[in-house]
Amino acid sequence: MNEEENKGSIKKGVWLVLKTHLIYCFFSLILCLKVIGFFFLAFIWLIQFIYVIPMAIHFKKEKETLKGILITSGITFVLCCGICGAMMLPNMFK
Repeated sequence: MNEEENKGSIKKGVWLVLKTHLIYCFFSLILCLKVIGFFFLAFIWLIQFIYVIPMAIHFKKEKETLKGILITSGITFVLCCGICGAMMLPNMFK
């Protein structure tokens, strides 16, 4: 196989993770009818590693796709930690 064909693309990695996040959020919203669904939505930054790590291992030979996966999961982690921190901040000073 040619080296160029096996590189993958950053766009592919980003879309893989975004589609997985959408599926995850859909099932979390269904679970929101129960109390446990909120936990899944609030802690997506932590739970995403359950499906991002195997995805990264699977695509480790496609370097560009792996970059897209890591970029998207990193952005998700930072945004979710910031949002959770902002929600908890007002309660810290009571």
